[in-house]
Amino acid sequence: MYSNYHITENNMKSTLLTHLLLIVFFSLGYAQEHRQESVEWTNPKVYKAKSFLFETDSIRYESKNCKILEIKTISGVTGYYVAGEGTIKIDSKGISDKSGSSLFRFNPTEVANYIKTENMKEVTDDGFVSSSMAVLKSSFKHCYHSNMDALIPESGDYGINFFSVKLGEVLVSYYNKEFLYYNFKIRSKM
Repeated sequence: MYSNYHITENNMKSTLLTHLLLIVFFSLGYAQEHRQESVEWTNPKVYKAKSFLFETDSIRYESKNCKILEIKTISGVTGYYVAGEGTIKIDSKGISDKSGSSLFRFNPTEVANYIKTENMKEVTDDGFVSSSMAVLKSSFKHCYHSNMDALIPESGDYGINFFSVKLGEVLVSYYNKEFLYYNFKIRSKM
């Protein structure tokens, strides 16, 4: 019985240390360079779409028959949380997997550069807003954030926090022409 408690205590300490290091890393790396803006969390817009596509030279994420929660600041739309039947492909990491949901963060001026949708229509879905907010209370704090305020990525920079069938929760951050991959399941860079 003591050894089970000891393992649990060590796991908890490891988890807390990992989260603290991530917060410090991202705060030091981004807080000095990105402007901070409040997110309109009170009544976020929700959409349903036949398809949602996020695509760059390195990453392709596509979701079919999905729901989308908009993340908006005074500068415009700086992110989307997407839930639905998705696939993620990152050739440089050999990742090709299914994903049930993903968070995308980008500069508001670049929405059209990365995002393509088909039949995106605004809907009312308080249940989706509630479940999305439960996920975002943790995931939003993984990239371009200051608590629940948004740090606006520089032009060309973006972040994706996706939930993969095989890998669990993974953060992909493209910052200053470099990628950072972090797997929250194994608590390690990839």
